[in-house]
Amino acid sequence: MRLSPYDPHKFAMLAVVAYGNFLYRRFDKAVLWAEKAVRERSNYVTAWRVLAASFALCGHMEQAHSALVQLRDLDPMLRLSSLKDVIPIQPKEMSELLADGLRLAGLPE
Repeated sequence: MRLSPYDPHKFAMLAVVAYGNFLYRRFDKAVLWAEKAVRERSNYVTAWRVLAASFALCGHMEQAHSALVQLRDLDPMLRLSSLKDVIPIQPKEMSELLADGLRLAGLPE
């Protein structure tokens, strides 16, 4: 990101850093990086998913619900049961952790 600070895909790089922190259970740092990603691209669903789950797993339920509202506005058909179809290729531990966070945030089954 330092080598290409104006990269048009910077939002994706920021979201990847958020997911890395999320996977290592550094939810507070995942929130910071995911917030940067959604500031860069407000309709980037990937960043909203990790943001909502991270807020919930940090215990910040009001922010988690708010992020989930934004996520559901962008992807109204998203359910916990369809999560594996949306993001099929990822480590099982991460998909389970993401599902747990989104469940806490209020995503329906």
